[in-house]
Amino acid sequence: MWWVLVLGLVSCSFLDDDRAQDDDQPSVEEAADAALWTVSRTDEDWLLGVGEQADLVVGAPVTFLGPAAPDTEQRLVVGGAQVTVLWPGLAKVEVQRLAQGVNAGPQMAARPREPADAALLQALPEYGGQEGQQAVAALGSSGVKSSGIKSGGVKSSDIKATAVSAGFSEADVPIDLKTGSSGERYEALGRYESQEHMTSAIVWVMKNDSDFEVRRKAWRVIRARWRRGTGMASEHEAAAVWLSSHGSTDLRREAIQAIGNRSSSLNNAKRHIGDGDNDIRLASAEAVAEVAERTDQGDQAREILSNQVAKEESKNVAKQMGKLISSL
Repeated sequence: MWWVLVLGLVSCSFLDDDRAQDDDQPSVEEAADAALWTVSRTDEDWLLGVGEQADLVVGAPVTFLGPAAPDTEQRLVVGGAQVTVLWPGLAKVEVQRLAQGVNAGPQMAARPREPADAALLQALPEYGGQEGQQAVAALGSSGVKSSGIKSGGVKSSDIKATAVSAGFSEADVPIDLKTGSSGERYEALGRYESQEHMTSAIVWVMKNDSDFEVRRKAWRVIRARWRRGTGMASEHEAAAVWLSSHGSTDLRREAIQAIGNRSSSLNNAKRHIGDGDNDIRLASAEAVAEVAERTDQGDQAREILSNQVAKEESKNVAKQMGKLISSL
């Protein structure tokens, strides 16, 4: 009978090991929700429970998702917004579209905008319109006062955005933008240039294609779309901000110039005013002046440029910045 007892003990040991392994594995829902961000609403602001560490950038588009359907992992797209302010662990967003009756709270989540979201968002009411106001009336405040919001001891007046990727899903990029020869991918970009909802897919090519000429073509398609107003300007600006840090010197300069031509954000324009490259510093200073002239932010721009001139090592760059200050 002793061998029966030994066999039983060994079996129990295997069962315990199996249970331990099961306990160590996250559930399907936990794994699926790991990349989602919490959404909350104060008296005045909409907030994401994630900030600079999630590779967000001011102007990055995000998508709101509703609660997961019973017994599934599927979440419906219920709204869209873009990032306006960043803390280390918190982000403020401006809501653009929102389904009626949607409540901010534990059941709502957000993630980076994906190409497939665009058509779904177009079907939702604008947040600032009449239908959007009805949605606002249906929302409940979290009870948190916005006037005292801090994260990591950083006040909103001290916030600086990071020039990093907002991230897009490869799964929604058309196959002809990912496969074939470099020449074929280059040609494919032209076919999508005028399509309203293709910005994120083209941005993906700009960031990830293995061929420099294809990446450069993708950027110039983005720049042309931004200039013509094809697609969402916030997506174009986020792409330019990313490229201003991650591209070759020539493409960085083009991205900064595009920000100067099209953006209204002095923060994005001044991002590289202290760069180690003289041409990049000057391009950033010129972008600051352009944004200021177009948006009536002359006082802020003069302060930004004057602070840089005071510590500028290149006499030529300092001289050019001085001319920009005089023109404001």
